Amino acid sequence: MTPDERYAQQCNALKRANEVRLYRVKVKAAITATKRDADEVLTCGDPLLQQMSIEDLVRAVPGIGKTAARQLLARGAVGPSTTLEQLTERQRGYLLVTLRRHRAENRWYARAKAAA
Repeated sequence: MTPDERYAQQCNALKRANEVRLYRVKVKAAITATKRDADEVLTCGDPLLQQMSIEDLVRAVPGIGKTAARQLLARGAVGPSTTLEQLTERQRGYLLVTLRRHRAENRWYARAKAAA
């Protein structure tokens, strides 16, 4: 591989990585704005989101901050750096139930969803 080919390959890889990062940012913004639900992201199987950290996903949910996210993950035996791809079925089920319960119980979330 010539240096020019290597450079072109590196540029393409960086471009692709930036596209994936931007997509994840848009997904998290949509969750925060209540235009998309976190439980949908957990079940969608989108290949661009498979390397997304679970802690980032949970923290994007309205009403869940850093401490609450870590406590929620600890109760489900899910590491904060675990990715969507690494979740077991039990962990995924726990997160689905917990996030749906949070959405149902959180008044702020319901108001934000109605306003969106």
